[in-house]
Amino acid sequence: MKSGTDSSELSCGQFAELAAVIVRKLPRELESGRAQYWIENQERLTRYLYMALSNTGTHFFVNVDYGKTTEQMIAEGHYREEVVDPDIKKIDFSTKRTGIAEIKIQIVYFCKKVTTPEVLKEFDRRSLRPAEFHELLALGNQYDELPIFYYEIVALGSSGQEPYYPFEKRMVPALVRINRSRSLITREFGSPAGIGWGDAFCFAAVEK
Repeated sequence: MKSGTDSSELSCGQFAELAAVIVRKLPRELESGRAQYWIENQERLTRYLYMALSNTGTHFFVNVDYGKTTEQMIAEGHYREEVVDPDIKKIDFSTKRTGIAEIKIQIVYFCKKVTTPEVLKEFDRRSLRPAEFHELLALGNQYDELPIFYYEIVALGSSGQEPYYPFEKRMVPALVRINRSRSLITREFGSPAGIGWGDAFCFAAVEK
């Protein structure tokens, strides 16, 4: 059996086997309206299937307005109040960047448990920087299907102190899908519970 990092060309047999697995694993609980959306947008479905099945990282061009407030960005994303972590509005995720810019965001997936220093070291090796809060929300607002395929996308470029703890506990924003809704939550900068980021986590990065 070939490893998940084998870059050789996909064989006809592998393609047929993979297609059969995808059909078997399609979620039966998918809502009719969402299923019809994909039926009518097959080219987009192809792109998102590639994003879901590729572990090499995927690029997205995003327009970011660094002057917008947290409230403005949440309103633009049409997030329901119950799917936004209350701490998102209380933690200072401000940025030193100004103006409006088009950036290219890459979603990086490690396929294994990693620590925050390991993530940042790999980013530096690839000439990437961790995405910031404004960039993560712009990504989620402009590509609203993303959390369907990437379970949780973390932005390590913005961090702030958890408001309820007397000691310093740095938190970072994350985009996730909870109960079929796009949600904003916070995670510990040093990784959940200090034990490393599991293979369900992806990281948003920007070219330096």
